[in-house]
Amino acid sequence: MNQQNVKLPDFLIADLYKNNLVEIESIIKEKAFVNENVKDKPGKLENIKLLGKNSKNVIIVTNYADAAFLPDNELKFLTNILNACNLNLNDIGIVNFATNEFSYNLLKQQMGAKKIILFGLPASSVLLPFTVPDFQVQDYDGCSILQVPVLETMNEANEKSKNLKKKLWVSLKQMFEI
Repeated sequence: MNQQNVKLPDFLIADLYKNNLVEIESIIKEKAFVNENVKDKPGKLENIKLLGKNSKNVIIVTNYADAAFLPDNELKFLTNILNACNLNLNDIGIVNFATNEFSYNLLKQQMGAKKIILFGLPASSVLLPFTVPDFQVQDYDGCSILQVPVLETMNEANEKSKNLKKKLWVSLKQMFEI
């Protein structure tokens, strides 16, 4: 067998390089477009409104222009999700992207984020140099990042929401090692 002609299956290559990320030019352009107002400003921690105490360095990023953090129905739903993960508002910090300017660097360096969950936002919105499919836990720079749809889509009484909640639960079990 010639070692120069070995072809590995896609799933094996993905598994071998799961912690390595590649920045593609189109992602850079998308990141610049989405974040034209943020421009990787370091921001100031005291200017970021935070709901929760963030004692376990888990940051939840929402995007609600008409709410301080998130609407009451979604907060109740999120609280139920947190309870299933053995977490509460003291353990996490909720920040609203719509009312604050911040980047991944601020979340990581100044807030000590070890886990970040983006509800309804692409990874590029916080200036991460890659894209992540919804429900895939991505490790980057000592932090686990999870991108999922907005809470409203999972908080409905229909089959689609039920399937999304199942996917979210699988991802959260992986992220929090439950």
